[in-house]
Amino acid sequence: IELAISSYETAVQQDQNFSIAYMMLGQLYTELEKYPIALERFRNVTLLNANLPEAWYGIAMSHQMMNQYKEALKTYKHLMSVDPSFYLGYFNMGWIKQYREFDIDSALFYYSKALDIVPDFVKAHHNTGICYEEKADLSRALLSYATALKYNPEYELSKQRVKELKKDVYKK
Repeated sequence: IELAISSYETAVQQDQNFSIAYMMLGQLYTELEKYPIALERFRNVTLLNANLPEAWYGIAMSHQMMNQYKEALKTYKHLMSVDPSFYLGYFNMGWIKQYREFDIDSALFYYSKALDIVPDFVKAHHNTGICYEEKADLSRALLSYATALKYNPEYELSKQRVKELKKDVYKK
């Protein structure tokens, strides 16, 4: 990775309009968890091509990984205006709403938007189940987990939640 970074950094020094190299640098720095540097490289891409959804996703995800959730949400919303079919943007907005802002209804809304685009998105079905558990709607939670397991019968997180919920029902 370090050699690739060195090569791409040399490339952008020689050609500051080489957007693909900036994109690769953003991805490589993300892989190394150097999010501030990744953020800058993804921003370089958007300066060269403001309509590239992957670059906006990289910016939003960098903010998210640096716990800058307001900036991440703002950027995900912009991403969705650039490409309304970029389902991971909706999913990550749901995740932030669920786990950082504790706004379960908004999380459900965003997971639903992601599932409208990719109906077999297992993680979105699973997180929807967790939201319904938070709302004490166990039948919808179980239905969400069942849907996740329909698409991936080996998805351990959903299998575990179903097991726990069934155990709780039998205790009562």
